[in-house]
Amino acid sequence: MNLSAIRHLLLRITAVCCLLLSVCIAPHAMAGLSLPGLSKPDQNPVGSSAGLESGTAPTKETGSLQDSPETDIPVPSLRTASPLVIDKIFKQTLEESEYLVSRFRLQIHGIQHLPGELAKIWNKIEDGHAPGYPLQLTLTAFAIITTALLIEYLVRRLTGPFRNLIVTFDTCNLMQRSWCIFLRAVSECAFLLLFFFVSFILYFIFLPRTGLPYLFGGSIFKAVYLVRIIHLISTLLLAPRYSTLRILPVSDWTARFLSRWIFIGIILIAFLGRIGFLFKKTHADEAAFLALAGLFVLVTCTIFAAIILRSRKRVAEAIRRTELHAGNEAASPLILRTARTWYIPAMILIFLLAFVWEIRVLSTGKIYFGKVLLSSMLLPIFFAADHWGQKLFLFAFHRSCQQKSSPINRNRTEENGSQQSPDPRLTPDIFLVNYFPRLRTAYRLLLMALFTFLVLSIWDIDIVHAGQAFTQSLLLVITVLLIAYLIWHLFRSWIDTKIQLEIPEEDEEADEGGKGGSRRGTLLLLFRKAVLTLLFIITTMVVLTSVGVNIIPLLAGAGILGLAISFGAQSLITDIFSGLFFLIDDAFRLGDYVDCGGAKGTVEHISLRSLRLRHHRGMVHTIPFGQIATVTNYTRDYIIMKLDFRVRYDTDVEKVRKIIKRIYKDLLADPEFGPKLLGKLKSQGVYAMDDSAMIMRVKFTTRPGDQFVLRKEVYRRIQEAFREHGIEFAHRNVTVYVPPEVKNDLQNRSPEEKISKLGAAAAAAVIQGGEEQQQQKEDSR
Repeated sequence: MNLSAIRHLLLRITAVCCLLLSVCIAPHAMAGLSLPGLSKPDQNPVGSSAGLESGTAPTKETGSLQDSPETDIPVPSLRTASPLVIDKIFKQTLEESEYLVSRFRLQIHGIQHLPGELAKIWNKIEDGHAPGYPLQLTLTAFAIITTALLIEYLVRRLTGPFRNLIVTFDTCNLMQRSWCIFLRAVSECAFLLLFFFVSFILYFIFLPRTGLPYLFGGSIFKAVYLVRIIHLISTLLLAPRYSTLRILPVSDWTARFLSRWIFIGIILIAFLGRIGFLFKKTHADEAAFLALAGLFVLVTCTIFAAIILRSRKRVAEAIRRTELHAGNEAASPLILRTARTWYIPAMILIFLLAFVWEIRVLSTGKIYFGKVLLSSMLLPIFFAADHWGQKLFLFAFHRSCQQKSSPINRNRTEENGSQQSPDPRLTPDIFLVNYFPRLRTAYRLLLMALFTFLVLSIWDIDIVHAGQAFTQSLLLVITVLLIAYLIWHLFRSWIDTKIQLEIPEEDEEADEGGKGGSRRGTLLLLFRKAVLTLLFIITTMVVLTSVGVNIIPLLAGAGILGLAISFGAQSLITDIFSGLFFLIDDAFRLGDYVDCGGAKGTVEHISLRSLRLRHHRGMVHTIPFGQIATVTNYTRDYIIMKLDFRVRYDTDVEKVRKIIKRIYKDLLADPEFGPKLLGKLKSQGVYAMDDSAMIMRVKFTTRPGDQFVLRKEVYRRIQEAFREHGIEFAHRNVTVYVPPEVKNDLQNRSPEEKISKLGAAAAAAVIQGGEEQQQQKEDSR
């Protein structure tokens, strides 16, 4: 990245920060309220019971901006808004910005008071006791913790065979793996409860239970307990040493890396949080408390940033590997660029989070230790829930496939009809693959919604009352869109399954014609479009109504606009109604081979105003319904196929008829070709005679789309039967009659000239014979 790009990036970050600062401190103009928490710090006296548990910092008696006569003015509604509203908003924003700047200066000034405040806490604990009493408490607490850890270690050694059995158990399927993970979680929780029990008993015996020494010792133990709980959760989720029992889908290196950094980070965060608790209890200076809160924010965000920077190459490789596993031969340029630069937006996000968090700390005087901890824990938990939920869906999918293809079901199918070959389109994939992706998507959307609501509730953001009508409308819009999305995907899965069962299979050997489609499949396609349009219209109307838009004038305007369009687009109306009556008459279906006069092909797509045909040589014809005069359908009911072949003049016609009859019997007995015949294979005798052969014809009736396969088979069997019985096909030759006067003239010419004259006469005869044959074929049709 060059200097220019870095400069532009810094300018963008600065602009975003200024905008975010304005958003954070701007008052809610519609509600006439200041931003909650920015009005004034906590008014509870330092060390009072109210607010100790909530994590509020000791604050000075600072007047509220809302209490000032300049800002405590009700903001008029939008209907009576005036330039004075903007002036008041700007003035209040400026004053609150100055308040934040003053608080930030106080925080910076409090950094130098941190060592002094720590020394004051040390001296307060030492009051009334022997010198070095805080150190004695600290050593006693760590000795108790060490003893509890030693007892836990001994119990772990005694239960080693049981734990090794869990770890080394063959987890060949999902259920066995889940059972092993559950047993390991139970055993680890039992060890942690043993540590809690032993350490608490020793704490109750050896440490004081009143006064500031009690708070000091309790803070050490609470910090250790918190570290153990978070470490247990990360160990169960990541399982650095046991990849088969890992809940999160990460590599061994990633699991070890994240486990190590989480352990280091939670130690720093936990002890900083307990120091902040002691600051509250000992009535520490407000500047020092703000400095400690800023240090807490800095350490937490630095840990997240270090994790991002340290793992940027691994994540880039994972992004490329995911793209390759998706079936692509090479990753797209966008994916490659994302893999190279993903950590830049991640670092910007961490910076913005730190900025917003610092604003909250300065405005409210709270560290938000519990809220940050719970929010950080929700992310891996929901990630694990998503991963294992997807695994359960896949497990159910494979079980359903196995049940569909089990020997019992196959035997039942054979008993019901052993002569019928199974339709490959009726495999479980058609039913399951169409539904399960939609269910998995719905599951993931529900998880995201639940995660969002939990985070908002953790941070005490009331989405019902905050922002009043706007937030309620936004929530309703999101709910409506989510419901419409789920309804459409479930409906599309059902209708796509039905359509796939109705669409005919492609036949690569088909020429002009095909098996054709079903009326149900054609109408289902149009029904799917109609449902999508209706769902879109209803969703749009509900969304507009939820945001306060009166849709009655819109409906009236749409009616007038539709009337104007109907008068101005008569050809479009003609196309629409013509197509509607074509479908009512069942003139064609999806997959039919039709001839519309000027174009012919397979019906590939039916829209509101046009028909799209795919020619058997690949061309695509798009024909408006209004321009279709007649439709010739080649794929209805049956097809009569007529085959011509040439034999010599001395051929026994009766013998040929008997051969054709025997060929028909053989075809009828064939299990592959017999069901395709709807009528007899008949010899129609001599159809025509030309100069060099008798032209005979056979015909048969078959289902649409099967005529080409039968045509090849009939020709093959005729050729083999004729060879077996000594019947020869007649080759084309031309007999040129030369009049006597021309013959005398040719005698006086050279051999080359004779050949040239005779060749020209033969060519003229061939052309004339071809024209006559073509005319006969047209007459027969």
